[in-house]
Amino acid sequence: MTYSPSHSPLNTRTTERVRHLLPDPSLMGEDQDGEKLRFMTARWNQIEPAYEAFKAGREIPLNGTALAAWSGVTPEQAEVLRTAGIRTVEEVRDLPDGQLDRVRLPNVRDLRKQAGLFLANSDAAKAAEREAAKDAQIAELVERQAAMEAMIEELTKPKGKGKEAA
Repeated sequence: MTYSPSHSPLNTRTTERVRHLLPDPSLMGEDQDGEKLRFMTARWNQIEPAYEAFKAGREIPLNGTALAAWSGVTPEQAEVLRTAGIRTVEEVRDLPDGQLDRVRLPNVRDLRKQAGLFLANSDAAKAAEREAAKDAQIAELVERQAAMEAMIEELTKPKGKGKEAA
């Protein structure tokens, strides 16, 4: 298996056998404080979904917005980005200057800027949707509170006394 950190898909790649990546407490030896086991478990938790998808013949899950969902790139540009190890719009936005030259596309700096704008706008749309949902929930809660206040007022209203006998 070959894996890399998401912040540097072009520069840092590690190739290792899967059996060496699996966290196994019995193989930790003198790891008294469990630091190595914690590291291996955290690393495997990141790798496992992609490995399971690969074994099942499914598309490997992405952390971020797939390039196919971005109208700012053509399918050919997306393929060049994938060849360079870039699979999400977030990875395009976060490309360091040193890696821009390794992507064989013209105007990669502009593409990086466009990716940032695309993500900012999509985040704004999601925020607007969340805000609308909150407004609807608040309106429902206000209505329910008014109904409960009316019920409490009805239940606590003093009852009229009947006619008294003389």
